[in-house]
Amino acid sequence: MKVRIALACVLAAVPCLNLASAQEQSCAADIAAFRHSVQQREIAGEDVGTTPQSIGAQLEHQPTPKTVARAETKAKDEIQSILSQAEKLNLQGRRDECEDLIREGRLMLNP
Repeated sequence: MKVRIALACVLAAVPCLNLASAQEQSCAADIAAFRHSVQQREIAGEDVGTTPQSIGAQLEHQPTPKTVARAETKAKDEIQSILSQAEKLNLQGRRDECEDLIREGRLMLNP
C-alpha cells in the first residue's frame, strides 16, 4: 500500500517538473529568437536598434555622419547589453524579468 502511495506521488509530480522545465526554457527561446532577429538585420545591412531622439533632432537640426554613427553604435551596444542581461536573468531563473528585457529589446529593434 505504501509503495502505491509513493508511486502515485511521484507520478503526480512528473507533470510539474515538465512544466517548470518548459517555463525556464521559454525565456531561452525568446533570447534565441531575438538574437536571430538582430543577426538577420545585421546580415541584411539594416539598422540594428534605435536610440531616443536627440535635442538637436527635436530642434530640426540635421545630424552629422559622426552623430549618426555614434547613435548606431550606441543602439547596437544597448541591444547587446540587453541580450547579456537577459541571459544572466534566465540562468538565475528570473523568467519574468528576462522576458521584460527581451520585450524592451524588441521595441528598440522595431519601434
